[in-house]
Amino acid sequence: SVLPGRNISYQFHQERQEIWTVISGTGEIILNDQLSRIKAGDVFQIPQGSKHAVKAETSLQFIEVQLGSKVSEEDVTRITYSWEEAVRFCK
Repeated sequence: SVLPGRNISYQFHQERQEIWTVISGTGEIILNDQLSRIKAGDVFQIPQGSKHAVKAETSLQFIEVQLGSKVSEEDVTRITYSWEEAVRFCK
């Protein structure tokens, strides 16, 4: 879950990929420097090494499936915690 107005850091993983299935809410996602809207029913494939972040407009809930050789918090490289800074990377 991500609370309204909050975001997760812009980050990537060396050892895993992720699949996000949005089950409720709305917001924005940045995936490899591309900003898009996000809503219930959307599914995102996040390949290994892909930069990603999400910001909630409304209470946002999604299921995250992690696949890879190392599924741990140690495999997180954060680019920025700030949504405003993450948006600056967008094309």
